[in-house]
Amino acid sequence: GMLRGAQEAVALGRLAAADGEDPIDRAVADALSPVIQALGGHASDWRAPVAALLDLAEASGADFVTTTTALTAASVALALGDAEHARALADRGLSAALSTCSPVLLWMGELVRAEALLATGDRARARDKAQSLVHRVEKIGAMGHALVARLILAADSLAEGRIDEAVAHIAQVSAYIEEKTPVVVLASFLRPLPELLAPLAMAMG
Repeated sequence: GMLRGAQEAVALGRLAAADGEDPIDRAVADALSPVIQALGGHASDWRAPVAALLDLAEASGADFVTTTTALTAASVALALGDAEHARALADRGLSAALSTCSPVLLWMGELVRAEALLATGDRARARDKAQSLVHRVEKIGAMGHALVARLILAADSLAEGRIDEAVAHIAQVSAYIEEKTPVVVLASFLRPLPELLAPLAMAMG
């Protein structure tokens, strides 16, 4: 149901883009459909349109679009089991975030990159970055950021055999998970780290 609704939104977006003159809007619409198809389990070459969108956004100096596209695509790559590509996308997103002069975007870039580090085996660096940012993002109410940080910390606790601590980390963001149902973010953790499913289920009751 969620993917079908997204497909309909893409179709409407394509109609709007066709009537407009903004090439970035058209590139966004072209990239969304294959991404949604891939997340739905269908064969899809989603990388090429996303790369085209990123190249266009960078050439246009659209740092916000570059940042959000690259970081979202990194989460998609993790959800699809491609950790190395996710790491490259996260690096690209973090680089663009630096140009936005937005601390919130920069923190998101750092956290998504930390998640990619976790998925590629660099648990210590991922944990250190999450620990350095978690209270800062929670203080300003950036709960999407906090979700990523808490899941990284939960994964680290679980790897150390501290399952109660892992559950406690996820419990800190359980209300956000219930309200927003961030499917792609959850999948981006559970695909490389299926062992997180147990503490997630325990935290969500």
